[in-house]
Amino acid sequence: MKINPFAIVAALLLTLAIQATGLAVMGGYSKVPVPANSDVTVAVTLTQAPVGTFTATGNTGGNSITVSGGLTVNAYQNLYYVVVTSGTAAGRWSTISSNTATNLVLADASFVTNVSNGTTFQIIPHQTLAKVFSPDLLRLSFTASTSSTTHTFEVLLPNPSPGINNAPVDIYYYRGAFTANGSSQPYAWRKSGSTHTYDVYDNTVLSPDSIITVRNLNGTALTFIASGILPAYDRAQTIPVISQQNDVPVNSGSPLALTLRSLNLGGTAAFQSSTSSTTHTDELYVYTNTQTGLNNAPVDIYYYRGAFTANGISQPYAWRKNGAAHTYDSYDDQVLPVGAAMFIRKGTTGSTATWIRISGY
Repeated sequence: MKINPFAIVAALLLTLAIQATGLAVMGGYSKVPVPANSDVTVAVTLTQAPVGTFTATGNTGGNSITVSGGLTVNAYQNLYYVVVTSGTAAGRWSTISSNTATNLVLADASFVTNVSNGTTFQIIPHQTLAKVFSPDLLRLSFTASTSSTTHTFEVLLPNPSPGINNAPVDIYYYRGAFTANGSSQPYAWRKSGSTHTYDVYDNTVLSPDSIITVRNLNGTALTFIASGILPAYDRAQTIPVISQQNDVPVNSGSPLALTLRSLNLGGTAAFQSSTSSTTHTDELYVYTNTQTGLNNAPVDIYYYRGAFTANGISQPYAWRKNGAAHTYDSYDDQVLPVGAAMFIRKGTTGSTATWIRISGY
């Protein structure tokens, strides 16, 4: 079905019941303005419709789980993932590396031992560049470039390497109608610095935890328009602790406007509390997308702190804001941008933990 972007008049305009292989799911659209000659960092929180719900009969050790049947052989590798929807591994997800009719091999083996007989999970197609930026949205959400070196629009993916303030590692642009490798090349997503300018990157995966930066290098404003399914399950993300400060890209897990309190993050094992208003253990950086220009950094920085005395009283644990007028001001009810894109700046204390994000509906 072709989307009419001009009918989208609110950040989350429409939710509707969709039947996907017998599953009742909630779908919708969202939009974020992208000013001319500016970067906007957004979260990919809406998903593709699930293929179906399955039940595990156990795990075979390593990185495999077994099911009672019904899988299409070799149908899901790399472009699909599983989300566990029951048991102690609920919310955890992994890309599918390969499959048989009764077995799934997962790229992430860290939670397989928590999958047992009766555990339920869904198989869901990954979001990709070609799905999020479909041809229907050309000249509305993005534009096509006519050169491999000078681009009018780019999608930047964050650098997964350890450390802070890392520059984006991968830059993609949309281009077609040119001749290379002896033939006419169709419109497709290309990658800066790839071996061949005609290589196609349409299937570049944007994972459930993705944030991306859309770079509008045009003199005309665009609108990032996303459509898909609202996740009806809790979502989990592993937040690592290493021997140095580390920026971990995250999103709220929901396309809806959430408060800091509703993230289910502050004071958990995944986000350590601070004992000072000036030196923070962990910090949450939120992109507000109210700026114009390129290479914008988050302007809102939050930390979680309590058990201190200020303003003459004992202060409870709550979200605090860097640079706030008072160190005791609570930001628990601060509403985040719709589908907030963020990163956690982890300190070196604590241990690697799983952040469980509660379903948005």
